[in-house]
Amino acid sequence: MSAGAGRYRMLVVDDQIDNLDLLERLFKSEFDVHRASDPLRALELLREGPFEVIITDQRMPGMSGIELLQRSLELAPEAIRIVLTAYPDVDVAVASVNQARAFRFFTKPLDSRQLGDAVRGAVRNLELERENRRLAEELRTKSTLLEGLLAEKEGLIESRVLMRTRQLEAEIERLRPRVLLDESGALSPAAFRDRVDAELARAARYEQGVAIMAVATPQIPIVEMEHGRQRADQLARTVVEMLRLGSRRFDCVGRLGPDRFAVLLPQADPEGAKARLDRMRVAFERFPLGAHEDVLGSERLDILGATVTYPQDAQSPSDLVEAAERAVDAAMPQEGSGGMLY
Repeated sequence: MSAGAGRYRMLVVDDQIDNLDLLERLFKSEFDVHRASDPLRALELLREGPFEVIITDQRMPGMSGIELLQRSLELAPEAIRIVLTAYPDVDVAVASVNQARAFRFFTKPLDSRQLGDAVRGAVRNLELERENRRLAEELRTKSTLLEGLLAEKEGLIESRVLMRTRQLEAEIERLRPRVLLDESGALSPAAFRDRVDAELARAARYEQGVAIMAVATPQIPIVEMEHGRQRADQLARTVVEMLRLGSRRFDCVGRLGPDRFAVLLPQADPEGAKARLDRMRVAFERFPLGAHEDVLGSERLDILGATVTYPQDAQSPSDLVEAAERAVDAAMPQEGSGGMLY
């Protein structure tokens, strides 16, 4: 992995030297690893230069790992944040996502392979997000140029304007499908369908099942209407973070619509998919609203969910996605029903 001409920089923080040695051995072949045995030294290193990955222990003298990651948000806003702890606690896991924007939460003793896979997967997501922003900026620039050319159309030779306009329109259409992630950090609908297509082709070869867990958050369009697009995007990012927190490393989260999300579950049968959905519902019920309390106007997120599986519910990628959309539509409460269904 490289960032420009060099490697990505990783900061590992733990008051136990043995743990720092373990993390350095695990990642030194792929990352430029920097160590800190206390949180204050970690903050000094963060001020000296950017880091793409921060891995920290939760319980340390003077400052917890979550507090450290909260303070790192201004110093390294794009960094992938991971919390380690020897004391499993659901409240700590939820706080790490809600307060510190942690990517994952791991308990000790560590599974080195699982941690390594999670970090590499997170870095791939970071690369996709950066490429997405670059392409989106290129798209905006070319669109602005196109608008300028169209505005000057009457003052230029018609044929030259039309030729340049067509070139820019073709370039914009070429770039548009390559924008993989939307504002929430989930795969765009087109990119998600591509992943479903690839996964069903693999499942058919090996005679394995595939499931989609679809969820709807009806409050998102209400928040956008009452508080604006930016606050709605913030709420959508929280939903995607929670879906990722409860996902396996080879699952992927996609966007189906303004208030619809989906998790692709390879190698899943109907019973396993429904069990995953039940666990996800519990996680959302326990999730603290935090920064969203002022716009939601309720005590929790309204999450509706449904699952569909291949080959039981559909035989093709498009049919499976459409079945997921129909299933979550069916879970929506009827007018006058008096509440949300879970």
